[in-house]
Amino acid sequence: MLWNHFTDEELASHRVRIMSNNPPQTLLTWFRFVIPAQGRQERLGFLSGFKKMAPPAFSNEAMQVIQQVLMQEEFDDLQRSLV
Repeated sequence: MLWNHFTDEELASHRVRIMSNNPPQTLLTWFRFVIPAQGRQERLGFLSGFKKMAPPAFSNEAMQVIQQVLMQEEFDDLQRSLV
């Protein structure tokens, strides 16, 4: 339904605004549920943008959370692809 009313760019913009209004701990909790539910390309797209915007320490903390919720081969692929 969202795609009937918004472009991908608009949805991405909304996601950035929503995420920027949440404290870091909430985002880490959100990552535990959302990242495993995303497909590979969706994950890469989202996390590429996240890594560019997030402070390095928080980005590293997020990757530690993500490592806990993905299969090891998925996480390894993600890390290789995000370089």
